[in-house]
Amino acid sequence: RIYSFAWSGFFDHETGIAFYRYRVDAGKKSCDPPAIGVAMNQTSKTWASWTAPSSGFYHVTIVAYNQASMPSTPVCSDGIVVDETAPIVEQVYIDDVRVEPGLA
Repeated sequence: RIYSFAWSGFFDHETGIAFYRYRVDAGKKSCDPPAIGVAMNQTSKTWASWTAPSSGFYHVTIVAYNQASMPSTPVCSDGIVVDETAPIVEQVYIDDVRVEPGLA
């Protein structure tokens, strides 16, 4: 249940990128700027890992900050669906199988 994500394409011609803030949210995708006081993770890398707490739809919002701490426009992932339901195998078909009697 550990997922990694990476991003690229952020740049600032004047001062360069100082750091990124990202947030993983559940439910409906929204790329609105995070509200003041909403916790975001901070990193200087262009990738991060995250552990899904449960099944559901999740998306990542990323904001780049330049050396003057000015934020970029938020960018969102398309999202992922985490499904922890075990698969169910009901019937198996194998072409050209030969079965011989033997010990059961």
